[in-house]
This record gives sequence, C-alpha cells and structure tokens, in this order.
Amino acid sequence: MFQALVWVHILCMVGCFGGLLALQLVVPAAVRNTPEVSKSASKLFNILIGIGLIAGVVNYVMDQGYKLGGHYNGVIGTKFMILLAVGALLGLSNKPGKGDAFRTASLVLLALAALFGTTLPHGG
Repeated sequence: MFQALVWVHILCMVGCFGGLLALQLVVPAAVRNTPEVSKSASKLFNILIGIGLIAGVVNYVMDQGYKLGGHYNGVIGTKFMILLAVGALLGLSNKPGKGDAFRTASLVLLALAALFGTTLPHGG
C-alpha cells in the first residue's frame, strides 16, 4: 500500500509538471491563453496537485515522518507550502494576460519542490 501511494504521488507530480511544460512549449500562446483552454488546463493540473498532495501527506503519516527529524520535516513542510502555492498560481492563471507568467512560476516551483525532495534520505 505504501509503495503504491509513493507512485501515485510521483505520477501526479510528474504529470502536472509535464503537462504544464507541454502546455507552455507546444500549445501556441493564442490558444493556451483563451479562457476555455486555460480553465480546463488549470482544473486538470489542480486535480493532479490535489491527489499528489493527499498521497504525499498519507505517505508522510504512514512513514512516520514526524519522527524523522528537523531536516526531513522542514523539507516536507516546504514542499507542502510550495504545492499549495502552485495550486493557487494555477487558479490565478485564468486571469487574462497573466496565464503564462503564473504557469511558468508554477513550473519553477514544482522543479524546486522536486529538488528539495532529493535531499531526503527516502527520496521524498
């Protein structure tokens, strides 16, 4: 069960990052910044972020992360806050003229969260 949740978390985060990257690099700006495309994309990405966040929190509790020391808890707390920020930025990306900036900031934050995770002994 634990290993399945780890993979759910990883797949959701990779899916969100890859989807955002593809949206920014493949879809023309005139199309991706239309309200319909922007809203549907941000809804999908927020669902992936939500599922990945829930899986990550359940992993943390099941792994008894609260007993693993200050560094571990600090990194997990930072990743938690970053994912909340990404969800908020994706929600704001529906604003006309601001979508590209918010989605790019979300990509940078997701990459930062992944880099923080590499400092953990469990690869979290």
